[in-house]
Amino acid sequence: MMKWLRKLFGMKDELERQRMLFVSKRELPEDTFAVVRLSWFTKEGVYDVSEIKLIYEDETAEEMIPQFAMIVGEALLGGADVSILTDIDPELLGIFEQ
Repeated sequence: MMKWLRKLFGMKDELERQRMLFVSKRELPEDTFAVVRLSWFTKEGVYDVSEIKLIYEDETAEEMIPQFAMIVGEALLGGADVSILTDIDPELLGIFEQ
């Protein structure tokens, strides 16, 4: 979480910990691009879990990728673990196995 948000919520300094990124490719409802779950931590453990459902309105999958990348990137930089459900190939989203 960004430093000012951590202060606003009364959270302690950011933890030095390895972030986790989990991706599961599976069939989703036709209007759903992805479901993104963010798990935020303090030194005491899990602080908050948020879930974001990215839905298609008039956008194509290619048009949704920048919004998706921003959410995932900011969450990881802010210290969250990220779990993603999508029917898009992870490689097309810029996520590759190591």
